[in-house]
Amino acid sequence: MSVKGLQAHIMSTRAIPPGGGLLDGIRFLRDPARVRALARQAASETATYIAAVRDIADADPSWTDDEIAAKILDALKERK
Repeated sequence: MSVKGLQAHIMSTRAIPPGGGLLDGIRFLRDPARVRALARQAASETATYIAAVRDIADADPSWTDDEIAAKILDALKERK
């Protein structure tokens, strides 16, 4: 579940430009090709982030992708 949440977070930060608003979100959602492309990009980035966490020396090898994604999302929430 957290993997999908991280992908959604990535998509939401890229779908609407800084300073953008509701109209930008609607334009994004009305362009299926753009949604698909951004979904693929978000899935790829999520996999890259999870792999990077796995490479950290003190990462627990038993962590699942979902647990790692949850930790990333928690860290993002703390930064806000």
